Amino acid sequence: MASTLSQRPAARPDPAGGYPIAVVAGSGIIVAVLMAAAAWLGRSPSPITWYLARAAGIMLYLLVWTAVVTGLGMTTGLFDRWPGRGIVFSLHAFATNLTYGFLVLHLLSLAADTTVRFAPQQLVVPFTSGWREPWTGFGILAAGLAVLIGVSFPLKRFIGQRAWRALHVLSFPLYVLALM
Repeated sequence: MASTLSQRPAARPDPAGGYPIAVVAGSGIIVAVLMAAAAWLGRSPSPITWYLARAAGIMLYLLVWTAVVTGLGMTTGLFDRWPGRGIVFSLHAFATNLTYGFLVLHLLSLAADTTVRFAPQQLVVPFTSGWREPWTGFGILAAGLAVLIGVSFPLKRFIGQRAWRALHVLSFPLYVLALM
């Protein structure tokens, strides 16, 4: 019996589960409810959307930091003894997946806010907004790098390990841009 159990491949954990999808869907619902309530009351959704954008941005930064630190821990073996590679991998995957959910919340709340009006292209094209440039542009570049690195995961078997790791090196400039 023991020999048949040891021959089965271990299932790869999905540490984030449906949380990123829930954050993305929840973000859309929250922003839609805020906009509907503001329209129904005849008021501006600001400052709530402004505070939501800031909170999502701070959380986004903390998640990127966590993903980079745990990624380095896996690469260097720094956390092999404590808390263990499996836990570090799970935390890395969880933080990485939640990053995309909070990125969506950040962008949606900025798009809905009336304090500083961003056109849709100003949220995706760096250095076009005019609001606190160049810092806003750096954030847009960081978001683009995050999406590029995120897209590499499902493409890993097509692009190969070497290209996948090369794309992961972009995590360092991503973090520096997010910090700026």
